[in-house]
This record gives sequence, structure tokens and C-alpha cells, in this order.
Amino acid sequence: MSPVSELHGDAATWLQRAIELHQGGQLGPAQALYQQVLQLEPSQPDALHLLGLIEHQLGHSELGVQLIEQALLIRPDDATYRFNLGNIWLELKQYQHAAACYQNVIDIQPQAIQAHDGLAAALRATGQTTKAQRCEQHSARLRRETAGQLMQQGGQLFEQGQPAEAAECFRQATMFRPDFAEAHFNLATVLQVMDRLDEAAQTYQRALSIKPAYPEALCNLGRVQKLQGQLDMAAASYRQALALDARLVQAHNNLGNILLLKGDIAEAALCFRQALKLQSDYAEAHSNLLFALQYLNTCSPVELFHEHQRYAANFEAKIPRYRNASTGTAKLSRRLKIGYVSGDFFSHAVAHFAEPILRHHDKAQFEIFSYYNNYTQDAWTDRIICAVDHWFVCHSLSDDQLAERIRADGIDILVDLSGHTAFNRLLVFARKPAPVQVTWIGYPGSTGLTAIDYRISDPWQDPPGLTERYHSETLVRLPSGMAFEPDPASPPVNPLPALQGERLMLACLNSLSKVNPAVIALWSRILHALPHARLMLGNAGEDDVRARLLGLFAQHQ
Repeated sequence: MSPVSELHGDAATWLQRAIELHQGGQLGPAQALYQQVLQLEPSQPDALHLLGLIEHQLGHSELGVQLIEQALLIRPDDATYRFNLGNIWLELKQYQHAAACYQNVIDIQPQAIQAHDGLAAALRATGQTTKAQRCEQHSARLRRETAGQLMQQGGQLFEQGQPAEAAECFRQATMFRPDFAEAHFNLATVLQVMDRLDEAAQTYQRALSIKPAYPEALCNLGRVQKLQGQLDMAAASYRQALALDARLVQAHNNLGNILLLKGDIAEAALCFRQALKLQSDYAEAHSNLLFALQYLNTCSPVELFHEHQRYAANFEAKIPRYRNASTGTAKLSRRLKIGYVSGDFFSHAVAHFAEPILRHHDKAQFEIFSYYNNYTQDAWTDRIICAVDHWFVCHSLSDDQLAERIRADGIDILVDLSGHTAFNRLLVFARKPAPVQVTWIGYPGSTGLTAIDYRISDPWQDPPGLTERYHSETLVRLPSGMAFEPDPASPPVNPLPALQGERLMLACLNSLSKVNPAVIALWSRILHALPHARLMLGNAGEDDVRARLLGLFAQHQ
């Protein structure tokens, strides 16, 4: 269609308004405005063409054909006019006229898929089956080629950090090829990254309806279901994926994460070990295994530390380190540069502990850098941005790229706030980009890395003389424990309910990964000693989780 700007004054305005009404299904008002345009400019081809379409829609097909043919006399090479005229002839069962129109379109635009479809329909209606089949085959090939090009374009846009544009390419690919399972999969993946979880789940399901044996789609669907809090459904998706492909390492790892959240720590550890058996350099799975073993009461401190050392042998030992000049004890002529690396600078427990420290650093002596390894941003993120001198989002950087950035920033002391938890960058620390490296807060034990010099703790977490042997780092115990900043929206502390009633209410709102059989055995002893007390547990909303916990408590009746 030619630009409306080719018209002048009221005609241009009326034509634009008529198009809007036409698209909105208001045919009568649109018809009147198209007629007004033609009163001003009788040879305006767009108005003739569009009024012809409306006349056909209103049942005046003969007039509609005449109007579109007038438009074609003015603009004979307009493929849109000829295509729509072909559609009208096809509806009127004037198949030879329809075929001629569609062929004209193809002569002008050989890649016009819908024209090939229309020509095939017209040929088939006149009994020219062989020619129709050739048209259909050509159309199918064009659809495959176009969808493939859109897939490639979408992938490039996604890599360039343009997810919305990538999603549109993948969506168009599904329109050209509705049975293209991989296009639905790619679209769902981008929607997931854009945090449009409901749409992502529906799109993964569409991919699976086309291609049921699609383990990667099941695995990604499980990730979305986990984010939606549907742990049972997520676990089922991962198990289905593994039934199709037992070597899908991500499914083993992700199923382990679900089991960990549900408190089935031993089974989770088996999943992580299986992932590592299949892919020994899967650092995320090894960190997840170490995290799970922290809460497995059958794992001794010696075994736990040895597993951390195996992590270091498997990853750190294979990574060349930078040669750093020590800051030493000489007085610096500048502020000391301290860098904090975390994936938890949002509404997360770590942020509540780290933010007051960052906010109260003596800026006359210290220059503070934050390297944030996550996508999530909220009010706590904003607080931390305001508390530091330099803020850098690093989730898109490789380990080598981030290590180079830290070296370029000249960091003197680099602090890890994650340990072996989600979104950690321990393999950056393994490269030793800073002369002094420290771990703090995010993880309740050693990282196992010799490249990290110190672990900040306190006398309660690590009583002197008891845990040094289980650390690759030197322990530095703060005498006052940790700072903590409550959420500003927290309500005031209410009076102790036990003072107003006969019942003492105990509660634990921790992740169920911390609630192992030994903990339940101890809690059971406490409840037996306090028969008037009750215990409230958080994170136990799913039926199978409650049944498992009740079964463990029942063993101590």
C-alpha cells in the first residue's frame, strides 16, 4: 500500500481514519470515509482498492472487483491489489480468474508464499492436481526457507542482546511453519529470559505437542515450572526428559535442585553426582553437589572438605593464574580498592547482610566496586548501587572477560559473596585477578579454592580450633558476628504470643534443604520435652513434601 502521506489535507486524514475503522471491523463508517477520499481524489489507488475490499465484504462483490481493477489500472504492478483480487475471485469460485491473479503476483514477487497457496487452491479446484501439488510443494519449500532464515536472524538478535526483536523473528517463523517445533522452542526460551513465564510455559507445551519426544523442551519447561513455584510439575518434566535422554546432564542437575528445595537431600546429591559422571567439567553441578552435602547429615566434615578439594583439583588446578603483585604492608598513596562479587544484590538474605557494610565503608580510605552476576533488579539493588562507587553488571561476561575487567579496575581485595551457591563466579577467583581474595557470607563453609586467601567468619560459626582443618582459606573471625539490615517494609515486632496463651509456638522458615533427618530427630526430642509446644514449618506447601516430613516425625513418636 502506498503511504498515506501521498494524499493531501483532509483526504490523507480520512484515509488513515478509514483504515483504522476497517481494521477494527467497522465497515460502514470506513466505507463512507473511503468514498469521501475518492470524492476529493477519484484516482487514489489505495482508496479504490480498500473500498473494493469493503464492498466485497458487504456482499457487493461485483462492485468490489470493479474498484480493485480500477486501482490496478493506476498501479498495475501492485502485488497486494492483485493478491486480494485473486482472493475475491477464489471466494466467488471464478477459479481461472483467481489463478491468473495469483500467477501475476508470483511473477512480481516469486517468494510470495500465500500467492503460491492461492494458486494451488485454484488449480486443485479446476482439477489440475499435478500442477497444484507442484505449487504446494514449492510453497512448503518457501515456508521452510523463510522460517529457517527467521530462525537464524532471531538467534543473531538474541546473541546481540535484543530479546524482544528475537522473539518476533521466532514468532514469525512459527507463523510460516506452525509445525516447526524448534521455532516454538526458541520463542519459549526468549520469553523465559524476558520473564514472561506463563507465555513461555504455553509455548514449550506447543513445541511438545508437535514433537513429544523433545527432552530439551521438557527440561526448559521444568525450569519455568520451578520459577512458577510448581515443584512437583517441574520434577515430573525433568523425569520425562531423562526418560527420553538419560544423558541430558542439565536435567539431572535441575532435578537435583528441585529435590533439594523439597528437602530430599540424599536423592538430590545423587542427581548432581550423575550429572558430574556424565560431564566431569560441569562446574555448576559440582557446586550444587557441595551445597547439598552441607546439609546431608551422613556426610562427615572430612568427606565434605575432601569433596571441596576435588572441586579445586577438577577446576582450579587447570586454570592459569595471573601474577599479582601483593599489596603488602606499604602505605598506599591512594584509596584501597575493594571489589564485591555476588549474584544476590537484590531482595535476598545476602543483600540484607552486605548492604550495611557497603553503605558504611569509609569512602576516604576505600573505593568500592560491585560486580553483579544476575539479571534481577529491585529496590535492594538500587540501595546497593547507591552504596558503592562503581557498579558493574557482569552476568554476560565469560570468566576470562570478568577476570580481565577486575584486573583492569586494579582491585586490591576481591570479596566473594556467593561461595558454592547460585550465580557464583568462583572460577573467576580461581584465576586470581586480585592480589588478596576473600569469601564471606554467602556460603557456610570453605570454597576449596587455594586462590581465595581468607574466609570471614565468627567464633559461633567456626569455633576456634575446630574447623581450621576443613578450610583451604585462612579463617578470619569477626568478634561481633554480622551486620543485618531488615527490610524497611517489615512490621514492628509483636508481643510474644506465648505470654498471652498456653501454647508455645516454635517455627522454622528455612529452606527444606536444611531440614534433614538429624534435625527432625532433635526437634522431636524438643517437642516431647515441651508437650504444650507446636512447631510451624515454612516451605512445605506441596502434598508429597508434607507427607515426607510427617513420615520422618512419625519415626520419633
